[in-house]
Amino acid sequence: MIIFSLTLWAAIYFWLSPEINREPIFYAWLLMAVNTLAGYLIFENAYGDDSGTFNMYVFGGFGVRMLAVMVVVAVVIINDLLPIKEFLLSMFAFYVVYVILEIIGYQKKNQYEKTVTKNK
Repeated sequence: MIIFSLTLWAAIYFWLSPEINREPIFYAWLLMAVNTLAGYLIFENAYGDDSGTFNMYVFGGFGVRMLAVMVVVAVVIINDLLPIKEFLLSMFAFYVVYVILEIIGYQKKNQYEKTVTKNK
């Protein structure tokens, strides 16, 4: 996630037109990066628990994370803190990309655990 974010910000810095406001892009990235990191940490903590506990943490965490994102978006829109169109489009793009990274992280963790268990 760190390497991807650095690459992404290098691309934004060097190739995005200077007339485009980067502030809403930054805050959208920050919101989605924190959301993804929280999701991965919840998954890491729940991994290895029984199925019910695991599902409660992962799906409950997903619900809480989405609620938190909706509250932040509502605050931004209601208080007109950022250019809304740029913020929402950037947030959606970052959400799609970071969800993919989150899922890949889950898959790699599962593959690693299967390999470790198989080699014991």
